[in-house]
Amino acid sequence: MAGIADSTPQNPAPPSKGAPVKKKPSIEIHAPERERLSPFPLVAGIMLVVVGAAFAVFSQRNAPDPHLVRAKEVVARYEQGKPPEAIDYDSPSYAEALGELALVERDSKWAQEADDLAAEIRRKIAEQQARVRARNAEMQASQERQQQRDEEFFRVQRMEPPHDPNAPEPECEEGGRGRGSGEHGGHKH
Repeated sequence: MAGIADSTPQNPAPPSKGAPVKKKPSIEIHAPERERLSPFPLVAGIMLVVVGAAFAVFSQRNAPDPHLVRAKEVVARYEQGKPPEAIDYDSPSYAEALGELALVERDSKWAQEADDLAAEIRRKIAEQQARVRARNAEMQASQERQQQRDEEFFRVQRMEPPHDPNAPEPECEEGGRGRGSGEHGGHKH
């Protein structure tokens, strides 16, 4: 391998008097000159970092609040394929959605949408509960009316004496006897 050691002779002869003195070849190792850096790449790099950080923050703010997204997913999954009259707002899915909506940051731009969805769910829950109360009240009133009819029927039944086939029958105006009168008569003689 050729290198620095190969450029100098191994056993140089001593210089003679009167002979021109040969200079030894000088080998200097120079470090590469330091290039002067332009400020443009440095400024451009800093700007890229700042823009990247701003984009990350901005895109994160544009993304909906994860709690709002979760609440919408829970409601959509429960309501999927159900006709409106089959939806039970007392389902745990709605309680879970309301819990998620309560976790949305109050100062985020998604807070109003979360509040609106929570209000809609609460309104539908209240409407369903009102329908259930009305249905229960109607059922209770119907049962009370039926009970009154039954009591009236039994009261009337208690007022009529029971029919005794051996009891004497009242006479009719036509001279015959009441019940059981006819060819064979109502009594045995």
